[in-house]
Amino acid sequence: MIVDAWGQHPTLRHAQHEMFESLRRWNRQEVPTEELPVAETLRAMDGGGVDRMLISAWHGPGAALISNDEVAGFVGESGGRLVGVGSVNLARPMDAVRVYGLAPTG
Repeated sequence: MIVDAWGQHPTLRHAQHEMFESLRRWNRQEVPTEELPVAETLRAMDGGGVDRMLISAWHGPGAALISNDEVAGFVGESGGRLVGVGSVNLARPMDAVRVYGLAPTG
C-alpha cells in the first residue's frame, strides 16, 4: 500500500489564492473558476499509484484556505481513501488550545 503522508484537496479559494500565481505561470495553468471535485484528486492518486492520502486544512495569509470542516467533507466523499488530519493556524496556536479547553487556567 502506498500512502501519501501530506496533501490537500484544494478549495476554490485555496486554488485561486495569489500566492500560487507563480506556480500557475510555471505550469501554464489558468486561475480555476469552479470547485475541484474530490473524484479528481482520487484520479490523480490513481495516476500516481497512491492508495491513501493524509489531507489537512491550510491556513494562508489572513484566512483559512481549506478548513477542517471542509477536510472532513472531502474525507466523507472519498470512500476511505482520504484521511483527515486536524490542523490549526500556526500563527495563532493558542487559539486552538483555548477552543479545545487545553489552555492552562489561572
